[in-house]
Amino acid sequence: MTRPKPASPLPLDGPCGCDSGLTYGECCKQKGIVFLRGAGGQIFRQQVVQPELETALQESAARFKEIFGRKMRDEPFLFESVLDGEEDRWNAIRETGRHAGIPEVLTYAWRRTGLLVSEENKALMSDNHLQEWNDAVEEYHSYEEEGVDPFHVFTYLNPVEYAHFRECVSLIDNVIVVGFHSIRKKIRFADRGSYYQHRMFSSALNSMRTIRNIFESRYDDDCLAILRGIYEQYLRIKLLRVEPGSVERFDAAVHGFAGIWHYKARKNGTADYSVVVDPATG
Repeated sequence: MTRPKPASPLPLDGPCGCDSGLTYGECCKQKGIVFLRGAGGQIFRQQVVQPELETALQESAARFKEIFGRKMRDEPFLFESVLDGEEDRWNAIRETGRHAGIPEVLTYAWRRTGLLVSEENKALMSDNHLQEWNDAVEEYHSYEEEGVDPFHVFTYLNPVEYAHFRECVSLIDNVIVVGFHSIRKKIRFADRGSYYQHRMFSSALNSMRTIRNIFESRYDDDCLAILRGIYEQYLRIKLLRVEPGSVERFDAAVHGFAGIWHYKARKNGTADYSVVVDPATG
């Protein structure tokens, strides 16, 4: 690898880096905003890095080298964001802002424009970016006046569908929270049937959590397939309650799945998965 060539100042008579359509000298240069041109022709803005951010960037670079075995080149510093879906991140930002008392319009405008404007940094923003921000703020308030959730614009749903969607996710959240809270303590099971019911209930809750994660970003047939599995678990739990003697069937299924017992062989040599045989007794 060769050492990259240093960037040069953006010409005053060239297009401004904020895409306003004006020249750099007529636009951002007047505000003291510094744009540079890289050796490859790309334009980027020079930023003053605070000590806290510098530490975070150094940690990110070290983590990158640990994973990839080399230094960063042109990768984004927040390269580990691929571990979370974009929708997950914005939902977390919206929820965190709400708890912190930050007006939700700021989160909306941030997501809409990719900019985060405050009274402190407004003077450092280009006129073009400020206009984008103000348009997003006005859009938020216009939807709010209509009585709909402005955040529907980030989905494929119309305002009414989005309201139903949020209500559905809220109900799913309630089921997950109540369900896991009910089984979070250590339990001494009275019999094997109670143990199986507990395991099936836990499995159903985990499946519900999977549906919630899918539902946040899209709705497709995966949700229906997982929902069918939840319903099957419900039927098994109900069977154990109505017919306690059926616990032997679950014992057999577990032993067969674990390979402790074997499945009965048909005359043609194939396995009959409806019958499990205990080798000790036949």
